[in-house]
Amino acid sequence: MKEDLQKMGLSHNAILVYLSLLKIGETSVGSIISDLKLHRQSIYNALEELEDRNMVFKNIKNKISHYKIMNPDILIENAKKQEIIAVRLAKTIKESMKKSRHEHEINVYDGREKIKRYIINKFRNFPAGETVHIINGYSGKFNDIIGNKFMDEEYEKLRTKRKIYSQHLANEKFRNEFGNHQKNKQLKQTRFLPYNLTHLSTTVIWPNCVNIQSFTDDPFIIEIKNEKLRISHLEQFKLLWSTAKK
Repeated sequence: MKEDLQKMGLSHNAILVYLSLLKIGETSVGSIISDLKLHRQSIYNALEELEDRNMVFKNIKNKISHYKIMNPDILIENAKKQEIIAVRLAKTIKESMKKSRHEHEINVYDGREKIKRYIINKFRNFPAGETVHIINGYSGKFNDIIGNKFMDEEYEKLRTKRKIYSQHLANEKFRNEFGNHQKNKQLKQTRFLPYNLTHLSTTVIWPNCVNIQSFTDDPFIIEIKNEKLRISHLEQFKLLWSTAKK
């Protein structure tokens, strides 16, 4: 219990006083001092902290302050209030970051776990019903690196839920392999080019950035946030798409 109270942001003395009240029941400051052997002012400071959180109630009896623990459901209410504040704060910070952001931004995500989190976050924030455009330089390598379990249990489920469409350009030599790896076919379109696209990198054009993805033994994603560059890549994709074979 002590560790959980600490995780909720209570100070060390506030935790001790709260647990003392839990053990003793409604009592005066003197009884808490006798139990904890702390300085009187430290006890008062801790009680004030607990009162501010509505975790204890002060009652005056014969001109002496008595304290007791409030309904513990207040802990849940406090947590909900903190969540509301955190959501509001995160929104404000994101808006501030957008205003202060330079014309371009480059981020690198290396390693399987970082890549998984990055992709899931992109899907969660991706406008529902939008389309992502992908120039594949390999076939099946993404699945091999990320893992089929992640693909089945998280990637495809979230993609289906958000109705995220994709258009893929790939090398003609991978036509059969693409068919074997395809899931959620109703959300995907694939066309094939005769050009040599067999290198181990893929270009992904999102609504707000361009990714260069490499899925070798040390996989990484380079995210480039630059609207002019994104539009340029999208125009190139559409040109290739118009000449590619279904």
